[in-house]
Amino acid sequence: MDPKNNLVAPAPGAKAQPAVQPAVQPAAELAPGPKALTAADLLGAPIGAPTPVDLPELGGRAYVREMTAAERDQFDEELRDESGKLRDGYRARLVAATACDADGKLLFRPEQAQELATRGAALVVKLARVAARVNALTAEAVEDAKKG
Repeated sequence: MDPKNNLVAPAPGAKAQPAVQPAVQPAAELAPGPKALTAADLLGAPIGAPTPVDLPELGGRAYVREMTAAERDQFDEELRDESGKLRDGYRARLVAATACDADGKLLFRPEQAQELATRGAALVVKLARVAARVNALTAEAVEDAKKG
């Protein structure tokens, strides 16, 4: 290698080629930006506080909460049948998995989703829309996640 010109010595009869530079810049050389998070930072991240949903038709307020990653995995797994088809009662299942009190304690057991499915659509849909947003289940949230 010719250190003066940063060239690799060519084989006889070939042109000199620039030396290959490392493909990745060390972090210290990158432009300043947000702090690089550690495992402890990620493991210590709080789960979002319950999100209020005003229900004037019932004279009060309900709450939905973010699922844990394990709860979300279980929800996703139970969402479709063996053929991949969406199971009946998706919205009711989502509400049962996320409706909570102001402290985040779930209000329903999973088996109560069927009973929720027999309630008024407007109520269940209203709660399910908020739960979908809070849990990144909307098309918009998926697109936002793809964008980073």
